This record gives sequence, structure tokens and C-alpha cells, in this order.
Amino acid sequence: MAELDQHEGEQDIEKKIEETRQRFKNEFLQDLTEKYDSRDVERLQTDDALVEGYLTWRLYAVDDALKMIDESLQWRKEFGLNDLTESSIPKWMFETGAVYLHGYDKEGNKLFWFKVKLHMKDNKTITDKKKYVAFWLERYAKKEPGMPLTVVFDMAESGLSNILHSYVSFFAVLSVLIFLAV
Repeated sequence: MAELDQHEGEQDIEKKIEETRQRFKNEFLQDLTEKYDSRDVERLQTDDALVEGYLTWRLYAVDDALKMIDESLQWRKEFGLNDLTESSIPKWMFETGAVYLHGYDKEGNKLFWFKVKLHMKDNKTITDKKKYVAFWLERYAKKEPGMPLTVVFDMAESGLSNILHSYVSFFAVLSVLIFLAV
């Protein structure tokens, strides 16, 4: 009996995935072909786990998932996420040691470290910092699709001069957008 319920649940999810894809194509792709990166649209049309991730995040409400897909795919294109490479980010960002992936938590999730004391409020470099974080999150999400990531803010020896509110807010939003779209 449990197997039958699970099978019916899987069929319901498959129907929602197909409905989401079809509605996205009909409602969002009609005249706005330049609104999204074609690579993201292609993935949306072929990757069931990607669509299911959006549906899961929105409690399987297709209208809400479509809104989230629209917003995240637009952001990904505007930010140029698919084109970020090591060479597109200033070398000094990699040399600071302020952000890095290292180790695992007790549940086996990769750790993403922010050494807050190495971050200084500097509006001139905020875009580079955001791209650097996006680069690492995107890289991890592609390497380990669907795998959780634990974020650790190492606050040792840090103070208010190290915290840029817009940067922390950006990170919170970014983690959702990237992990759903990869």
C-alpha cells in the first residue's frame, strides 16, 4: 500500500513538473526570448530535478514556482552567472582567503567559510565580492547538484567594520537562487 501511495505521489510530482514547464513556455517565453539565458531555459526544459527544486521550495504551488523561476532566471542572466570563471574575477579575491570551501559538517555537508575579519566595507569592490561568492556557490552546485551546503561565518577578530549588510543580504538571496537553478 505504501508503495502504491509513493507511486501516485511520484506521478503527481511528474504532472506538476510538466505543468510547470508547459506554463513557463506558454506564459513566460512567448515574446521575451532575451529575458533569460538560453542555457538556463534549456536546463529548465530538460532537468526534472531543477523544476522539482522550484516546486519544493514553493510547496508545490505552480503559480508561486513560476514566479520564482522567472525572477531567478532573470537574475542569473543579469548577473552573468553562467559566464563567471576564475579569470573573470580579480585574482586578489582568491588570494585573500576570505571565502572558501573546506571540510564537512557532522552530517557530511560541505562547509562554505566566510572569514568575516577579512571582509572590509568597501563599496568599490562589492560587485567583485558578490561575483566571487556567486562563482563559488555556482561551482559547488554544479559539482554536487542537489547537495546541501553549510555556511559558516567565522566571526573571530571581527567587528562592525567588517560587516556590509548588503553583502550578507545578497548572500542569503543568492544561495537560494543558485541552488534552485543548478
